[in-house]
Amino acid sequence: TKAELLRSVRNKCLDCCCGSSSEVAKCHLYTCNLHPFRFGRDPNPSRQRGFAKSHAYTGDYEQEEATNAS
Repeated sequence: TKAELLRSVRNKCLDCCCGSSSEVAKCHLYTCNLHPFRFGRDPNPSRQRGFAKSHAYTGDYEQEEATNAS
């Protein structure tokens, strides 16, 4: 899962910084692909995660209900 991946990245960063979380926060290796994820969080989380897609509004609710009832 996503949480497990982020936890793994965090653990890798801690390993790289000899277990020091303050050193992880001060990390200056911007070329590292894991750098944006070093705090164990997704820097660009999905806004749709956990939400069902809403029904598309077509403009005529009654006509849509009649069509669905058929």
